Amino acid sequence: EAAALYCLHYANSYKLRNYEPYMIVDCGGGTVDLTTRILLPGNQISEVTMRTGAYCGSAYVDREFLKFLSKKIGMQA
Repeated sequence: EAAALYCLHYANSYKLRNYEPYMIVDCGGGTVDLTTRILLPGNQISEVTMRTGAYCGSAYVDREFLKFLSKKIGMQA
């Protein structure tokens, strides 16, 4: 919701027009969450698709990268 409100606040800066859908991607440490919204007249927003997310955020990427490095150069490095 915070990301959607941010986009609404800066709609003019991003040149969003009424009835134009836009996607919000929130890449956090634990999850990556997606939603598609549409800008309505009167600075209203509506959800086009249900929010979805997965446990594939940056913490998981970091963990897998460290595993990769330990296989390549060992745990002592």
